[in-house]
Amino acid sequence: GDRARHTFYFVGSVPNSSRKMSGGGGRAAPGGSLVLLLSSILGIYGSYICQGYVSERISTTPYGGGGERFPSLVSLNLLQALACSLAAFLAMAVLGKKADGVKSASMMDFILPGLTSTIGPACGLLALKNISYPAQVLAKSCKMVPVMISGTIFYNKKYGFAEYVAALLIGVGIGVFSLAKSSAKAQQKLASPNKMLGYGLCVVNLFFDGYTNAKEDDVLRLKPETTSLSMMMHMNLWNVVFNGAYLAYNGELAKASAFAQKYPECATDALLFCLTGAIGQLFIYFTINTFGSLALTTITTTRKFFSVLISVVLLATPLLMGQWIGAGMVFAGLGMSIFVKATKKPKKKAT
Repeated sequence: GDRARHTFYFVGSVPNSSRKMSGGGGRAAPGGSLVLLLSSILGIYGSYICQGYVSERISTTPYGGGGERFPSLVSLNLLQALACSLAAFLAMAVLGKKADGVKSASMMDFILPGLTSTIGPACGLLALKNISYPAQVLAKSCKMVPVMISGTIFYNKKYGFAEYVAALLIGVGIGVFSLAKSSAKAQQKLASPNKMLGYGLCVVNLFFDGYTNAKEDDVLRLKPETTSLSMMMHMNLWNVVFNGAYLAYNGELAKASAFAQKYPECATDALLFCLTGAIGQLFIYFTINTFGSLALTTITTTRKFFSVLISVVLLATPLLMGQWIGAGMVFAGLGMSIFVKATKKPKKKAT
């Protein structure tokens, strides 16, 4: 699923580290930076659209003449975490980025968000056994709905009319999509069709993502000199530790390794999944720090739309009319949310 933070939210979820390090700002793009912006767009689009394509292929395509399916989707998170932590380490070495001060977070500071960022994306991956990739992408796009509901009820926060409309479009759109009839072909591709379980796993994914974001904010508040690349490396190292322990304990790591040796094409898909995830995170890191969070949000939101289209066209995951209507409402709500952020006037600081 894209994000600019350190941790990876499956299939292109935007990692929190980079997003938070910029404070939502980022340097203003100079006049001659169009090439850099286009490079960022192509890098994020290419990385995460490719990763989405590969993840759906791995989760839905039987390998070999016997029709065997890959036995451990969670192992993909382990491999991606290895790739991302290595990419962050190499990037810090090349750029000379260090964080050795007392106000910089250590690896132990990220143990709790490291655990929740392991569980959340694993649930998102497992949901692909029960619901289609387009359904998973849309379900994971509705994070602003629970955030606004909890903000209104528990913290008495006030939102603008357009923000409520955007949240309503997204929430109703997800409901329309999930309740609409699915095509028989899309259902046949799933390992274990179960809408309730699939969407439930996405809700768990969003819950843990929310905790991860809040905990990362707390770490950055206490250790403000922490860099986004350092966070990316530490968070992914914890993902390696927790995923590795879980997979070794239940034997899935050995099963996944044996399956990849038996079907080299699956090993190629898994390698591509990891490399695109690591490259995507680095492009997100660059984008958030060069152009700001609004540019990143716009790029990643439109990327989701194209990922859904590619799933429909290239992987033959057809959507019926009711599902297209629901998807259209979700993307309309996301587009309105981006517009509201772009036009919102910054609050004046009290003097």
